[in-house]
Amino acid sequence: MMARRLAALAVLALLAFVPAGLRAQNPAGNEAPLSQIQLKKINDFLAARGRDQDIGEVVSKKLGLSTKVIKQLAIKDRAGNVHAYHLLPNGGMLFAFIIDTTAYNYRLDPNFKVIASVAMTDNAPSEVKEPETGARAELVIWARFADQLEP
Repeated sequence: MMARRLAALAVLALLAFVPAGLRAQNPAGNEAPLSQIQLKKINDFLAARGRDQDIGEVVSKKLGLSTKVIKQLAIKDRAGNVHAYHLLPNGGMLFAFIIDTTAYNYRLDPNFKVIASVAMTDNAPSEVKEPETGARAELVIWARFADQLEP
């Protein structure tokens, strides 16, 4: 239980350590947290190495998606937690953060606005408190991942 809390806090703490360059590009939160170059790198990597993933009927329904199988790119952080990215047909995105038995899912529009979110613990859905904070943490993680990819 304590390890779960510490890992969750560690991910949220990433927000405090966002590189100055990212903060300068988006001081008021009104610009894209991922640049077009970063998104292209992620989407190219997704096209090359992504895998179809069944996100389940409940998650699909709660997020307002018409399909439950989506091509996913997943990475693990240093703590062993999984971060997943899906590009939606309308240009929106689905991000997931999976820690222990809970998956936090965030559907964003093409402008990075949270449209819907749901947490799933042991196959039971629940509300995500402060989904914008969780989604922002995922965007930071994926921006860092993109910066490590070749152009």
